[in-house]
Amino acid sequence: MIRKLVSAMMLALTMTFVVPAHADDPVAIGIANRALTIANGTASAVAGSAAAAASAATNAATSATNAAGSATNAASSATAAASSAAIAQAGAASFVPAKNKFNAVGTKLANAQIRDDNGQIQTNAAFTGSVYTDYQPISPSTAYASNNGANVKLSWYDVNKTWISNVNISSAASVTSPSNAAFVRFGVDNSINAATLQIEPGTVATAYEAYHVVLSSAALPTIGTSNLASGAVTIPNTAFFTPGKNKFDASQPYTATAQLNGSGQISVNAAFAGVVYNTYFPALANTSYIANAASNVTIAWYNSAFAYISAGSSNSGLPIISPAGAAYYRIGLPNSLDRSNFQFEIGSVVTYFEPYAAVIGNGPTAAQINAALRWAANDLSLPRKEYLLKGVENNLYHRTLQRRWSSDLFSTRMTGTVGGATILSRDRYSRLTPTATGSATLTATLYDGELDPVVIKSTLAIVTDPATPTNATNVMMIGDSFLDIGVIMKTVVQTIPNVTLVGTRKVTNIQGTTWSGQDLRFEGRSGATLAYLFTAIKSPSSGVGASGFSPFIQPTSTYNFIGNTNSWKTAAAQTPGASFVASLFSAAQTFRGGFSSSTGYPATPQTNDLLWDDSQNGFYYWNGSAWTAVTLDTTTWTFNFAKYLSVWGVTAPNIVYVAMGVNDFQSAAPRDVAGNTGPVVQSRNLFAGWHTSGGTGYMDQLIASVQAYNANIKIGILVPSVLSADMSNVVGRFTRSMNAAMWEARKQVISTWDSASWEAQNVYVVDCGRAIDPTFGYTTSTVANDNLPFAQYADSPALNDNKILDSIHPSAGGFTQYGVALAAFLQAVR
Repeated sequence: MIRKLVSAMMLALTMTFVVPAHADDPVAIGIANRALTIANGTASAVAGSAAAAASAATNAATSATNAAGSATNAASSATAAASSAAIAQAGAASFVPAKNKFNAVGTKLANAQIRDDNGQIQTNAAFTGSVYTDYQPISPSTAYASNNGANVKLSWYDVNKTWISNVNISSAASVTSPSNAAFVRFGVDNSINAATLQIEPGTVATAYEAYHVVLSSAALPTIGTSNLASGAVTIPNTAFFTPGKNKFDASQPYTATAQLNGSGQISVNAAFAGVVYNTYFPALANTSYIANAASNVTIAWYNSAFAYISAGSSNSGLPIISPAGAAYYRIGLPNSLDRSNFQFEIGSVVTYFEPYAAVIGNGPTAAQINAALRWAANDLSLPRKEYLLKGVENNLYHRTLQRRWSSDLFSTRMTGTVGGATILSRDRYSRLTPTATGSATLTATLYDGELDPVVIKSTLAIVTDPATPTNATNVMMIGDSFLDIGVIMKTVVQTIPNVTLVGTRKVTNIQGTTWSGQDLRFEGRSGATLAYLFTAIKSPSSGVGASGFSPFIQPTSTYNFIGNTNSWKTAAAQTPGASFVASLFSAAQTFRGGFSSSTGYPATPQTNDLLWDDSQNGFYYWNGSAWTAVTLDTTTWTFNFAKYLSVWGVTAPNIVYVAMGVNDFQSAAPRDVAGNTGPVVQSRNLFAGWHTSGGTGYMDQLIASVQAYNANIKIGILVPSVLSADMSNVVGRFTRSMNAAMWEARKQVISTWDSASWEAQNVYVVDCGRAIDPTFGYTTSTVANDNLPFAQYADSPALNDNKILDSIHPSAGGFTQYGVALAAFLQAVR
């Protein structure tokens, strides 16, 4: 659908025609008529050769035979009117010299030189040179270069042919014409081969080109719609249209009972059971082409001057390679072929048929498509690998993969078999429950409203056994409230064996239920962004709240930063596990002997411990016997993974999983009426804080810091979850705008870190968001009378509507799906 709409849109654009450079031009009649006018007006007054004008008009007319047969007559008339010695350069202002400004066949005076004191031509039998007396037009204040090592004298004249000055030029240097120069005469020594001498604009001599004249741009005819017959300009004759995927236009004229002979010409014979298309179709050199026909198709290749190069055939799906220098092709087809369904395309594999369509340039740009059909733009975002578990229901929800998550114009289907099971693709999701381990390609196809495939992407599904391997593995999870809630971590340790979660924080209360299993330690902070982990030192007045500081950020000095007093006072006043917030602060009871609920200082500090005292608004460090004020520049602090492990006594992990992004990107706003940037652009701009080409982004620094401690630690970067909750939510969040921002962040993470080269450095992307059910994976509540058309309708029955309570955080069931996907990744790389 998009292709057809774009084609229709482009063909409807208003066009301004220009004269293309090649000879096969539909406006050649105008050029020929112009040449005729020049010839008739100047034939009786000037001398010289008319060969250039007549040849140009004849060639132009010959190449324009499809447009009109009258061009040949025009050229003939020009030749007759001009006679055999019609137009000298000086008398035809419409003609100008091409690159080479020196006319070797011009009027020459032998044994002569140009005087340097007055520019007069002086003859003497002793002079070993000649003066070319024709006044050749040149440009003022322009550099000129020579291709000859010996001196050539240039004599400059103004527009009235009054002498200005002389100058010598050789290949060793260039000269610049005077500011009032309009003409030049040349003095050439007999030692110089005038037949190969070139004087050209520029400072460096280039390849020799024989002197010839061309029509000036001012002499070209003005072509408007009133000058053109309807249908006179066809698509192959334009420079601004190029074919789409199918390079063959069946509507072009052809010759019946014909074939292409050995010299690329069209041969006609009643015995030939085929046709040859007369049109020269544009082609690329050294490129693989393929036809969708089983019968022989003959292709003849031509260069940019329409000179024949070679021919070949494409049949039975076999590709044909265009030769070097190929710029055009002609095609011969058998009568048995249905030409209306014939396709000739670039590539080595036949793809689905697409009717011939012309596009502007090399195709519509992204800006053109977005301007006309932004509402229909779509895409799929899939990482290179999706990690699945054997014997478990693994789901990939299409709304997370698909850019137009809320559009009914598109649908996604997935195909493939892996782990002994074939994927089941339904409207909302694709499901796979493998019975064995293994890996295989899954293909996702996005279809438009006419069920044409518009995007096809694939991923390698890797299925592992949740029971093996069993090697002891320490996992650190760094994230936001998705981790704080605890269901993800609980699911991981319940799904795969011998995994120990490490970090400074511990969840003991999971959605109102006390957890009695292994310590669920982690580094999750509700409301945190990735930037927070690099900047949070003092207690904020709002935002992340009691989290208060980042344990990863440390001063570059010998001080060991252990937080701020307000955070520790809040934590110490709670009973572990008594509340959701307090359960996150296990370190308040165990780290440095616990902290005072009145001061926020540790009971048993260590030398060089550093605190920010919120009541004193300053830093204090333990000097071994007392807390002492110290002034520090916080701009020099860094994310220091090695120091984090040492200061906090955290067991070194084998795998670090970074689950950030929700707070970083989801708040990007839709475009406003003033045209300010929308959520996609805002999200892309925000991603610059995560990654830069110079490696200064926050995620860049996090990866570098972990690997500086131990390059063998595997780092999994969450592909940010596309917040798929419904627009029907209690608080009225504009979730489609949030989804747009999060999908763009997903795409950016995949394009940045999802590669074999990053994986070789132990950096992976992990697509856990694809596993959250956007329809049933969120907590809902019945809202009474929410669907009433008017609140005061007393006679209307009560209408209750289910609304999503939390459009950001999934329910326990949604988080469990996420946890299974994470467990599959950990099991695959441990």
